[in-house]
Amino acid sequence: MILYSAPRSPYARKVRMALFELGLEERVEIRSVNPYDNQPDHLNANPLAQVPALKLPDGTRLCGSGLILDFLDVTFDSPWSGPVDWSQRNHIVLAEGVMDTACGLVREECRPRECRMDSVIWRLEDVLNRSLLALERVAEQVSPERAGRLEITLCCALGYLDFYLPAIAWRAICPGLATWFGAFSRRPAALVTAPR
Repeated sequence: MILYSAPRSPYARKVRMALFELGLEERVEIRSVNPYDNQPDHLNANPLAQVPALKLPDGTRLCGSGLILDFLDVTFDSPWSGPVDWSQRNHIVLAEGVMDTACGLVREECRPRECRMDSVIWRLEDVLNRSLLALERVAEQVSPERAGRLEITLCCALGYLDFYLPAIAWRAICPGLATWFGAFSRRPAALVTAPR
């Protein structure tokens, strides 16, 4: 299998962490790509030019972290397989939304000052804070000893905030998540995949 990944993408990190937690890192060739370079093999794997994308030995291509984790779940009998817990799936969607919102905020702040839209930045910051507060209520349900889809997604979202948006003081409004994240971030899979 070939995983097209970018070292600082929280979405690609999600898949890399899952591979590591499942003990599959040696079975996958990780190709680091810049999605903006339009490399032909990456575009062949994902015409959207996004990461992650997984190319299977039979040529099948899977795009997006959610689909790839579904594949890993079914194919390798992951520890997070089992009956669907709709409440937990909702928390995963919220954590993915934090990643989406943070990525949007980073993109907006990277624009030249005269092109930035303050109303967009304020809106994204409001969405981010509201979502983080909702996720703070989940802090008692997650454990640094367990690396399920929710824990991996939360780690990637919060790690992205720390790396790209350190001015956002999420720990002040989410002390429970901050404690959990401090412990979970010491897991080997989190350390190996941390953005640099």
